[in-house]
Amino acid sequence: MYVASLPFDGFCYHGNNCEAGWGILLFGFLGLVVGGQISWLANLLIIPAWLLLLLHSKASDGVAFMFGLGAIVVGNSFLFQGVSTSEAGGPLQQITSLGAGYWVWMGSITLSVVMAAHGVLTGSSFHGCRESLVSDSDFDVERPKLAALAHPSIRVFNPRH
Repeated sequence: MYVASLPFDGFCYHGNNCEAGWGILLFGFLGLVVGGQISWLANLLIIPAWLLLLLHSKASDGVAFMFGLGAIVVGNSFLFQGVSTSEAGGPLQQITSLGAGYWVWMGSITLSVVMAAHGVLTGSSFHGCRESLVSDSDFDVERPKLAALAHPSIRVFNPRH
């Protein structure tokens, strides 16, 4: 989802002046230097969360949850702070609208937080869901049990006999 957000507009200011996600990712760090904006740091906070989710432990999921929450808070700070639109500085511009890129980007971060919360609350990760919900033994049915369900006039072929 994160990568899918990059070609879409992240936000707009002054009407139709919009910034694409890839531009925000590549040049957003300049807002740290020029305008003291911290929202770009959400990109750096979510990376450790993703790596910790790969460890599949309750403890790592707890830390991933905290990184993810931090990414949500920091990532949304530009909504209140405004954005720097020039390398030379100047006043911060207020956001006039949010694009699809923002929503997909924030959705990817939120999904990471939900996955981490699931790991903390249940002690298991989504990676192990298939094994916990359905096992191969659930599909092992002996032929005699099936034969008992059949109508007496129907012969059930059993290759083991």
